Amino acid sequence: IEITSASKITLIKGASGVRYGSDALGGAILVESTALNLNTPFYTNIGVSGESNGLGFNTNLALGSGSENWSYYANGSFTQIGDRTAPDYNLTNSGKEETSFGAGVLHHRGNWDFSLRYSFLDQNLAILRTSFLSSPDAFIRSINADRPVIIDPLSRDINEPNQDTQHHLAKAQVEWRYSDEGKLTLTGGFQLNKRLEFDVRRNADRPIVDLDLVTNDYQLEWKHPSWNGLKGLIGIQYFSQNNDNNPGTFNTPIVPNYNIERFSTFIVEKIEKNQNTFEAGLRLDFESNDVRGLESNNDVFRDQFNFTNVTASLGYVREFANGNGTFRSNLGSAWRTANPFELYSFGQNRWRLIFGLLRFAEVDGQPNTDNVELFDESQVQPERGYKFINELKINNNDSQHVLTVYGNFIENYIYDRPITVTTTVRGPTLAFIYEQDNALFLGADYNFRTNWTSNISTDFGFSYLWSRNIGDDQPLINQPPISTSLSLQWDQGKFLGLSSSVLRLKPSYTFEQFQAPRTITLESLVNGTEGVTLDSEIFDVLDPPGGYFLLDLSWNFAWNNFSGSIAVQNLLNNSYRSYLNDLRYFADEPGTNVIFSLNYQFKSKKSGK
Repeated sequence: IEITSASKITLIKGASGVRYGSDALGGAILVESTALNLNTPFYTNIGVSGESNGLGFNTNLALGSGSENWSYYANGSFTQIGDRTAPDYNLTNSGKEETSFGAGVLHHRGNWDFSLRYSFLDQNLAILRTSFLSSPDAFIRSINADRPVIIDPLSRDINEPNQDTQHHLAKAQVEWRYSDEGKLTLTGGFQLNKRLEFDVRRNADRPIVDLDLVTNDYQLEWKHPSWNGLKGLIGIQYFSQNNDNNPGTFNTPIVPNYNIERFSTFIVEKIEKNQNTFEAGLRLDFESNDVRGLESNNDVFRDQFNFTNVTASLGYVREFANGNGTFRSNLGSAWRTANPFELYSFGQNRWRLIFGLLRFAEVDGQPNTDNVELFDESQVQPERGYKFINELKINNNDSQHVLTVYGNFIENYIYDRPITVTTTVRGPTLAFIYEQDNALFLGADYNFRTNWTSNISTDFGFSYLWSRNIGDDQPLINQPPISTSLSLQWDQGKFLGLSSSVLRLKPSYTFEQFQAPRTITLESLVNGTEGVTLDSEIFDVLDPPGGYFLLDLSWNFAWNNFSGSIAVQNLLNNSYRSYLNDLRYFADEPGTNVIFSLNYQFKSKKSGK
């Protein structure tokens, strides 16, 4: 996602989430591009920004207009960031380059709307150089060290290892509003993703991964008029994906060639009774998979398998009297099939080896990767989740409290974990495998917002998650630790000749993950003093990093047609490692970063034609 082209981001929870497919087991996040609005004056937005950490810069341009029957927009941006810098050292080969472009057009005619959108993103991401080393001792030293083994002077170049991806998205939509409440919407989407990955090796200019992924998505939705108080929509969807490995990598493909087809139908309905709203969602999916790939000895394998599953959700919303708050409750079940990477991943993925659910078998307690297991002959099952979520929102004068409590039991939960250290032609590396177990997640989020005066407000947030592999009664790896944050905002209004001025101070604290699995050192894995089998307890090769405090500061301002901001991330330049970032195995997170942005917006006084 190129974030400057996103105009709206929405979190979908509850019964309406069944619209967005079986993969939305935990909900859905909608990222919407620039709106196509009619009767909009011609506008031009020009923005530039720079940041101190990595000596990065961004420039972006957007323009558009809308008349009585037509609307259009176009935007583009370019970003370049050099090596990031931790408080005590340079993070060699950690920069990125991004180029993006987007455009859209809408034609309105009577009760009909016809729209076309296209977006393109070219992204080249560097991977930390010290995560690729050529000897067991260096690999162990790199993970155990307080500082990276390889530290070079800051550079804006992106060298191997790196990932180079291109993403094309085209979308067409037709809407027919045949009544005040009734609407039919037909949407067609096409995506092309091209992915290249390069490694540190003799033929470094030859990719180790070269993939083309084509996705098609067609959906017809009927938002029907109210019927005896019942409001909702009914839809059908066809989804397909085609993945192809391009020749020339001289590697066994990390994922095979595959075709996925999914036919779906869904219905979402709600009815309002006084201050109560009842809603329900139901979805039926039929999915077929056709897989063609290579075993480790280059023999060809092929597999075909199908799924039929149901997703259901029930919801209740209670509006309190006088608008003092709401109570929401939702009970739902959902399913998710293991994606091809989780099933068939084989080999180098960034700094590690990874083996999918069907790419290894147990031989004397150890994973053997010589053959590929057929899906119908395996014990692999789709994930099935059962989620109960409750949210209480209370409005009290200038304050608002929001408490969310949830539980999610997932049968056949899919996750990856370390299993051993192995040696490859590119050197030693840590090997991971995908596994399935029943898992339970219990959590709570709390948010408190208040306006102390007409100009000063605060926003406090707290998040807690408890998770457990209940099949084996052990903690799961890579789960979010407890976190808390406080945002202090001072809206100064018109200040020093500016039309607006807002100052924000945001302290936050992330706790150490006390639910982490046990630790087995790399030394004990390499020298064999610690025996590990597929039945062994989940482990990690490093203790979870300690808790850390961060302080961010920002100032947003506007003057005539100009707007801008100055933000300082990690103001105190604290050294820390995030438990949820693989970077923690090799280096600290970036230090202080000062970001300055300036935007100019021009609007004509009347609509363009």
